[in-house]
Amino acid sequence: MENKKNKYSIENLVSNPTNFVDSFRKNIFYLMEVRDLSIRELAEKADMPFETLKSFLYGSSKDCKLSTAVKLAKAFELSIDELVGAETMNPLSKESLSICRKMPDYVVYLIRSFIRHQYQLHSKFDANSINIPVLLPECQGGYLQTTNVTDTVCIDHLTDGLKSRICMGLKIPCEHYEPFYMPNDIILLAADRDGQHNERCVVSYKGNLFLTRKLFFIENGEKKFKYVSLLDGKHEILPRNIDDKLGYIVGFLNPDGSWGVR
Repeated sequence: MENKKNKYSIENLVSNPTNFVDSFRKNIFYLMEVRDLSIRELAEKADMPFETLKSFLYGSSKDCKLSTAVKLAKAFELSIDELVGAETMNPLSKESLSICRKMPDYVVYLIRSFIRHQYQLHSKFDANSINIPVLLPECQGGYLQTTNVTDTVCIDHLTDGLKSRICMGLKIPCEHYEPFYMPNDIILLAADRDGQHNERCVVSYKGNLFLTRKLFFIENGEKKFKYVSLLDGKHEILPRNIDDKLGYIVGFLNPDGSWGVR
């Protein structure tokens, strides 16, 4: 039961990088409540004096020892950053960790294997060379379905402005996206910002990938946006239905790796 709470109770942890002692206390009180722990029980679990923990939680101390934070983080099976709420962790790493905590252990093991595979794949390349991962979806019934298969492509020949933005590629497996993209074209995605009006974006919806155009519109005086599939220019996907936004398209590479012009 405790393992389940460890995975799901972190959703409501707070952070405050300018007053992390305050967020630290709030998080401890919250976790004690959801896990039904008294101060004495937590002190025993953290192997620390009861009076020390009580003094920190109810005292006027503006700080605490690092050893205290470490013991409490271990007791709750969380990282110090999560428990303290100091926001020292990279946002992408923190998001990935948060997602993993919600998943069963066997799924986390699979994710770990994939990460190790990607690391081993990229460790073979020259450290000064930029090789981005390329998704290799399958086309089933006109839809692009995700797979666990990836490839890599070198983008050293692109401009510095492009190289700094591109995070991944996606290889087109079918003819459905002509005349925009041909089979085996590799579209290049950036995720350094949200897509803008009329930009082409890739989103996932119900397990499928969609190449879309992001369009803004006004409804009841409020600015909203939607994603319209490039397949027919009609199928709309609203933001609330999207599983994930992979990024906006900055261009594409021809099958020979050259910059695409069409």
